[in-house]
Amino acid sequence: MPPQATISSIVRRQPSHQPVRGSILHTSVQGLGTVELAIAVLVLFNPLSRRAGLIGGLLSFLTPVVTLSFLISTPEAWVPALGDAQHGFPYLSGMGRLIWKDTIMMAGAVGVMADSARSILDERAVDMLLGRRSAP
Repeated sequence: MPPQATISSIVRRQPSHQPVRGSILHTSVQGLGTVELAIAVLVLFNPLSRRAGLIGGLLSFLTPVVTLSFLISTPEAWVPALGDAQHGFPYLSGMGRLIWKDTIMMAGAVGVMADSARSILDERAVDMLLGRRSAP
């Protein structure tokens, strides 16, 4: 199942979003997918442009904050009470585990940001040593 379909099913289950099932939901999911692809392109440009990589890393770190908020606001993220003693917090359902994978994306984004920032600072240091740029 594509991530957009999962996100749309989560959003559709939110009580405040029940009436909105038509084109508004479809458009928002498509918009989210487009934004995520643009961020991925920025991250992929990291070897060519460290500034683009830094911006992409920052955005890819901030984007999962929205989906991780579903862990708090969506009851379907947790194992339902079906008569077993193991339900609710901290037992994640399949949907909850899918949302939890965003923490891995956040960790990868930190690596991209650190690599980009280190390269940018190294370039500045070389420029300052060679006299191409004055100290800030």
